[in-house]
Amino acid sequence: MKNRKKWLAVLLLLALMLPGAGVAEGELAMSDVENMTAPGVLPIVTEPVTITIAIESNSTVTDYEDNAWTHWLEEQTGIDIEIVLLPTENPAQKVELMIAANEELPDIVSVRTISPANLYAYYQDGIILPLDEMREKYAHYLNQEIETYFPNGEFETVERLCRTYDGAQILWPTTYSDLSNNYNPAWTLWLREDWLEAVGMELPTTTEELYDVLVAFRDRDPNGNGVADEIPLLGGTHTLINSFIYYAPFNDMVLNVRDGEIYTPATEEAYREALRYQNRLVSEGLMSTQSFTADAAQIRAMLNPEDAQSAMVGAFGDRHPTSDLNDAATRNAYSPAWPITGPEGVCYAVYTPALQRQVTFITKYCDTPEIAVRLLDYFSEEETMLRSRWGVKDVDWYYVEDATGMIPAYADLGYGIIYDVINNPYASSNNLIWKVDWITHLPPALLGATPIAEYDDPDEAGYYQKFMTLLSDKWDKEDDEVVETIFYTGEEELAIAEIKASLWSYIQECQTRFIMGEMSLDTDWDNYLTTLDSIGLQEYLEVTQTAYDRMNAG
Repeated sequence: MKNRKKWLAVLLLLALMLPGAGVAEGELAMSDVENMTAPGVLPIVTEPVTITIAIESNSTVTDYEDNAWTHWLEEQTGIDIEIVLLPTENPAQKVELMIAANEELPDIVSVRTISPANLYAYYQDGIILPLDEMREKYAHYLNQEIETYFPNGEFETVERLCRTYDGAQILWPTTYSDLSNNYNPAWTLWLREDWLEAVGMELPTTTEELYDVLVAFRDRDPNGNGVADEIPLLGGTHTLINSFIYYAPFNDMVLNVRDGEIYTPATEEAYREALRYQNRLVSEGLMSTQSFTADAAQIRAMLNPEDAQSAMVGAFGDRHPTSDLNDAATRNAYSPAWPITGPEGVCYAVYTPALQRQVTFITKYCDTPEIAVRLLDYFSEEETMLRSRWGVKDVDWYYVEDATGMIPAYADLGYGIIYDVINNPYASSNNLIWKVDWITHLPPALLGATPIAEYDDPDEAGYYQKFMTLLSDKWDKEDDEVVETIFYTGEEELAIAEIKASLWSYIQECQTRFIMGEMSLDTDWDNYLTTLDSIGLQEYLEVTQTAYDRMNAG
């Protein structure tokens, strides 16, 4: 470490001597903080400063200290970065145990999640520093990124999730893409193109068209092996509910908002009709019961045939093509068919708000919090973001000067291809990057260029391009239905924690039993609603409404 610090000091001195290193005549513009340059000026410090950062370990990173990304950051900023590795399993728990034991924390801590109530408690205890004033004074690159990539206010959700329920900013914002994180291929129906061709049908657009396609898959031997072994539909429960009512199964149980009022779709008549439709599919052998009984390994086995004639599954939903289909050929055999319109004209696709996936804060143990803010801010600079995800510029990736390879899906949405990848650091163990989420969540124009640039001809497009093209052509989210992540107080979380878990468990259980026909949607529905109330549904909704109103006040 001593040698590294010595070399850092030499590099910093050389940087200050280079023409153009400062803003004018070689003289750096300084901030009002000792040893720190003005926002947007590199290096960040004129004399080396050490910043410690706690991040989750990753077995595919061979060395965090002797790391190309670490060295480049130090050369650019003048900051000596020391990494404190948290365990891969339960890193947040490690941080919470350190706090409980009154141990000294690193200057910056970044983990996937800590409950908002605990974060607020740590803030109240002075362990987490407020960032509002420092961000306003010293942020530069983050502001540029928001202006460039989120000009229409899309960043507001992320901003809100960085604040406590009473408005204090305690987390550094992570950039999220409206394209990558909010529109998930997993909440989509995917159908085999060769099966559709075999039965002479097109991708369905309505629930009745889907029914007809599934009947053809069942009866007309689309895999051509002479055996009635086809599974018309595997999974897709949550996707299909969205043809009847908006249903996002990850937002504080299942919650929607209508005219400012929080409700659960799991009690609505439209939800009952969604289950009735799926019960029809199951009873006629169009939707496999293995959708509800098979484990993940068994489902993957069904989705990955050795060849076309051994293909079993004509359509699937609620599964992600990247993780559940083994190779590009299998993925490209399917095309997305959504949104599917229901009998009442309802046509939703599941929208994921910019969920708080990464918690990054500055601790009270940091002697130079302003410099820590400047370092976090530098992670939002364009080339820095690209290096953080792909490695060394012009070695592992390069800027694309002529963006003629942009596909309509991105061009129509206003995003062009600006880079392409030579070597993917995620493909093997290496020492190029840290592989940390809060750095590698890129904004729309910087995300997905590799899968896009690979396909110049739309006819040769891969599955992801098909999805993106469909997105740009057909879907707009319904803001009035989407409930963002709710920030509860500690008292509120305690009041509803057990209720929430019990409600979700019961809703899931009954959902499966209704679809499978083990419970009647006619004779058992009222008892289902009564049981939800007895578990505490109304109390849960009341507490959540209070938290929602507080978050949206003013």
